[in-house]
Amino acid sequence: MTLYYTQASAGSGKTTSIEKDVTAKLINGDIEPSQIMAVTFTNDAAAELKNRMSEALLVSGNPELAVGIMSARIGTVHAVFGQLLSDFAFELGLSPK
Repeated sequence: MTLYYTQASAGSGKTTSIEKDVTAKLINGDIEPSQIMAVTFTNDAAAELKNRMSEALLVSGNPELAVGIMSARIGTVHAVFGQLLSDFAFELGLSPK
């Protein structure tokens, strides 16, 4: 597992940097969309990241990856970790609700 952490001020190019790095890794076959987890602070930022990666993958001739990126775990802290808790509730001894 490879973990990347990006922290910088607004407008510094975080989304562009993440988009280019992840898109390149997807195209090279280094990762699959199901292996991606990106946490943002807003729904708008998550949607922007997904859309940018999907568009870049379409332009590069990788429509399957472009579709796959839409199911990657990209969202707000609450959305991503809430989904993880729901997906693995039984393993954690919790109710999926």
